[in-house]
Amino acid sequence: MIAFLLALGCAAPPPPTVVQTEEGISVSSEAEIVRVEVVDPAGIPLIRQRPAVPMTNLGLQVPLSQAGDYSVRVQTTADAHDLTLPVAAVLPMVVSIEAPVGQGKQSVSDGDTVSLALIDGQAAQVGVTLTARTSGEAVVTIGALTEQRSLRSGERLVVVAAVDGPVSVSAALSDAQLAAEVVPEHLTLAAAQEALSVAEIRFPADPGGILDPTRPAGRITLPSGWWSGVLKTFGLGFRPQASDGPWAWQGVALDNHSERAINVVVRSRILDTDGTPAPAFRPRMRDGDDGSGAVSVLLRVPPGQQAVAGMPVYVDESLLGTQITAEQSWRRVVEVIPLGASAPLLTDTAPLYVSRGSTAASAGLLAAITASFCGGILLLRRGRGWLTEARTSELMTIALFAAMGFLVSVAGRLIGVGVAAALGPFSVMLTGLIDDMLRYALLATLLTLLPRPGTATLVALTQWLLSGIALGSFGPTDLLFITGRVFWLESGLWLTGITRSRAWLDERPFTRWLRLAAALSGASAAANATGLILHVTLYRLFLADWYVAMVILGPGFLYVAIAVAVAVPFADSLRRIQR
Repeated sequence: MIAFLLALGCAAPPPPTVVQTEEGISVSSEAEIVRVEVVDPAGIPLIRQRPAVPMTNLGLQVPLSQAGDYSVRVQTTADAHDLTLPVAAVLPMVVSIEAPVGQGKQSVSDGDTVSLALIDGQAAQVGVTLTARTSGEAVVTIGALTEQRSLRSGERLVVVAAVDGPVSVSAALSDAQLAAEVVPEHLTLAAAQEALSVAEIRFPADPGGILDPTRPAGRITLPSGWWSGVLKTFGLGFRPQASDGPWAWQGVALDNHSERAINVVVRSRILDTDGTPAPAFRPRMRDGDDGSGAVSVLLRVPPGQQAVAGMPVYVDESLLGTQITAEQSWRRVVEVIPLGASAPLLTDTAPLYVSRGSTAASAGLLAAITASFCGGILLLRRGRGWLTEARTSELMTIALFAAMGFLVSVAGRLIGVGVAAALGPFSVMLTGLIDDMLRYALLATLLTLLPRPGTATLVALTQWLLSGIALGSFGPTDLLFITGRVFWLESGLWLTGITRSRAWLDERPFTRWLRLAAALSGASAAANATGLILHVTLYRLFLADWYVAMVILGPGFLYVAIAVAVAVPFADSLRRIQR
């Protein structure tokens, strides 16, 4: 069986496939294609092409004007293949119709009919494209409009005309002729309004109109003023400036409830409070603003389906100024307009808010990175000594308390899975009673037994290793969180004198509680605050101010102080046993 699988894995890939397309031929292969050569039935080479980068799918524009067997030689990274492509008699031209212009070409054959939905009799531009496969005299006619030109193989003749009723289309090249018809289907404005509806406005979105979950919905978020100045001074940053490209896109999703395709213009504007176009949001790419401050795209909505228009949104920070408040907003107006008309068919209006990054948040991120850096330096310089200087019995005690803390943490996670479904963001207040309180009660007890530098660090590292091994939660960003926690713990314990001397162990219970609570509650609150900042930055989370305050003050500070109050008398009993 193993030999069979090895033989199967070493077997050569199947030969490439070659199919005829409107433009020529298409070659597909499992192995990457490095060269293709096509020879016509008379033995005359038509094309030799080597892609700039090897690929598995390659399309070639080849004039297959003769009937017969074409030879296609495909060189892949694995082998060379000689293939045969039979071609029946074909017209010396390819004819396609855009109805209306800008909505995609539709290839037609002789006698085909192309439908076009017109609202309230408005005319629409229809384009006919003739692509020559052989040289000859080309003639294209749309109703009364006729254009004629001599074409060589591969050249095109494009004719555009306004259509408001049924019109005949014809195309001819040399002796070949083709006739088709464009038949408009008229809709009243009321019928179009019933057929179309705005399903959703997605902002910010990607160019395809898909919602971008890494940004807050309905809001433009800009960096703080000082950070923008730094980026501009040093030429840093990865987002284009306002004059170079859009800040983001918005997706306009339209539903078509009718049985015919409807073509519309989707237009978007951002207005000031007085109803005039806001200068800061005018489109500026290639001077595309016509004075209306609007961005417009053509959209074809298939029958019974949904179509999404991706529309760019531009922002010029220099015109916004620095005084941006949370309550200040602009109006984002999206209009759906029938082709050829000026009055909108549908209108959707929503507020658009702009906010700048907080200087306090930037300072918090700097503090988080600094704490992680200092914690890493502390581990590199003192970590080995903390391990070698401790007795084996002390290391066993630390490992025992760390393992119990890990089990408490796992229990808190398991309970949190069910509680989160019922309490949502408030579940942390319940799970913290099990996770944070019990873990810090164990840590406070251990520090009473072994009040020396490195004890809290070894507990934190052991719990992190157990979590990664047992739950598979190792990640490159873990180093930022664990080194930051080490810094805050060791700093808090040293500042309160817990790891500098053992004299505090002989103080009154209240004083001991005050020292431990100040050290552990302060370190926990600082670690939670910087951890939230790192989560927001690394994972693009958006947390409400009240939620941040609740997490820091509740599980981060108050729960730890209560845990220390529980641990102090328990630690006293263990010390008596230890003596």
